[in-house]
Amino acid sequence: MLFSLGGISQLENDLFDVYKDFCNGIKTLATTENSIVRLRKYYKGLVEETFALVHLTSFPDEHKKKFLRFIALIISRGFVCLDLLENRKGNESCFSLPEYKRHELICDMDKPGNKN
Repeated sequence: MLFSLGGISQLENDLFDVYKDFCNGIKTLATTENSIVRLRKYYKGLVEETFALVHLTSFPDEHKKKFLRFIALIISRGFVCLDLLENRKGNESCFSLPEYKRHELICDMDKPGNKN
């Protein structure tokens, strides 16, 4: 479960750092994948796997619920970032980093539109 949660955390970090990592030549799933749809599918799969694994633990159900609520707050940030990236340049099917400017790849969580 923790390994799966670590995968979510790493991918989310890579999504938020996609511009910086691309400029620095760092290869991550977010900088090498050319489909936001596939990135979202992979991220969602990790989320579903993690939630399922939490339910398989021997912790009391109330503790599981609290933990899932807590990590859902963090996970939702990844979906906000994926939404932002997916809506770049009119939902093109190909996500090509060289075609984007810095401001198009930065997900500012303080913007009012990202807080909904």
